[in-house]
Amino acid sequence: MLNTKSILFTFLFISIFLVPLNSPAEPQELNFNTMTLSPNKKADLKLILRWYKNKNSSNWTMNFIKTRKKYFIRILSAYPKKTSTKAVLLFSGGDGTASFDIQDLESSKNKFKYKKSVRPKNNSLSRSAHLFANEGFIASNVDVPIPFSEDPLIGNDAYGIGTDYRTSKKHLIDVQNIIKFHKKNGVKEFYLAGTSRGSYSVTYLATQITDPSIKGFISTASMDDIDIIDLAKIKKPFLFVHHEDDECHVTTHGSATSNYETVPSSSKHFLTVVGGDSPTGRSCGALAEHGFIGINKKVVKYITSWMKGKKIPNRIGD
Repeated sequence: MLNTKSILFTFLFISIFLVPLNSPAEPQELNFNTMTLSPNKKADLKLILRWYKNKNSSNWTMNFIKTRKKYFIRILSAYPKKTSTKAVLLFSGGDGTASFDIQDLESSKNKFKYKKSVRPKNNSLSRSAHLFANEGFIASNVDVPIPFSEDPLIGNDAYGIGTDYRTSKKHLIDVQNIIKFHKKNGVKEFYLAGTSRGSYSVTYLATQITDPSIKGFISTASMDDIDIIDLAKIKKPFLFVHHEDDECHVTTHGSATSNYETVPSSSKHFLTVVGGDSPTGRSCGALAEHGFIGINKKVVKYITSWMKGKKIPNRIGD
């Protein structure tokens, strides 16, 4: 008979050599109500959700999703008034931080007293989640990975992501776990949309994900060099949306059209946007043609029409 030491050795051998050390964790929502947080932090979450609801007249939730070992990702989702089984994941540009946090603002009445306010991100996709919800899609703003050791409502600027992460297996695992979380809650179909540097995310994911529940990808104001990713691997429906007068030096309309031609998908489409308002911010920011200033609502309307399987034009304007 095998003695206890032999059994233990066999168990350890199987555990160490046959079980992948970095296997993706099963997605699991962290229950905010049972977190060991102060009453002030729980009040912060309620303030965030109330702020978004009052501003956009949508139902909002924030979920804390365990992804890889020792990491979680926050998703802030706008929900349609009617139950939906379709969702769109929104990936912002810049360093990827979704920035739905709390900040202290100095009170105008007394400079020694402070009041709390929500700090939203003025990104063309992040600010449009409620518009997607109005069209019948659950719209989830996806934040960056944050270590478990951190406060779930801490400012996440220290954990900004770069191209290396956006084009990595880590990113793929994180997004797959967010998708699994939504599936557990009844979602059947998904679209992934990214803007500016978020185009690295959706382009890479489009070359990796074969899950039939993922119905398509949307890249707006895409980076010139997304061709560092093998665009020839994209087989699923893919929509490019780009402003003709985007003056950001790394997201030109010409490069976007060239990259579009490289994508072999038979279900690809390129939507050129013209018009809108005069820019009030930097050329690579959200308040310029780069962020579809003054025409963003129309852009989302056509994106969601494409997501619904409707034919859309090649060009739209005011």
